[in-house]
Amino acid sequence: MTDQPTALETFGLKSVAAAALAQRMVAKLALDSPDDEWIMADSQVKQLRAFVAELGVAFREHFAERLLERGDIDLGDGRRFYPGKVKKVKRKVEAAALFDELMGATGGDFDAVAKCLSANAWKPAEVREVSPELYEESYAEEFVTDPRTGKTKREPALTR
Repeated sequence: MTDQPTALETFGLKSVAAAALAQRMVAKLALDSPDDEWIMADSQVKQLRAFVAELGVAFREHFAERLLERGDIDLGDGRRFYPGKVKKVKRKVEAAALFDELMGATGGDFDAVAKCLSANAWKPAEVREVSPELYEESYAEEFVTDPRTGKTKREPALTR
């Protein structure tokens, strides 16, 4: 037996407790249950969603570490799990400050700035297109390892 932590120890007991509590609260609900029980159950389900999201992130990080350390996992039919590289882009400046900078970079062309808008404030690729310098100042790029699935693109040279 190893001294390695189990998955439950790694990912935490709070997600298990949240799932059990949410399940108990939802299971006892009936259409005629009091409003406060429905409100409490809704709160527990929201908390459970947050824990599941945390669990998913933690799991993918640990799975990627495992793939890097121990190699690919064969799924059969030429498919495999492998450690893939993913680029994450994070904004380093406030959205309002970036708006001012974009207006300056475009010479006040609001239509050009509007193309950069997204649900998360600004589309990094569009900002890079408007002003590569502003993109470099405003965003940080980071490459992280993420578990991926797929078929091997080419056989290694030694086995062809």
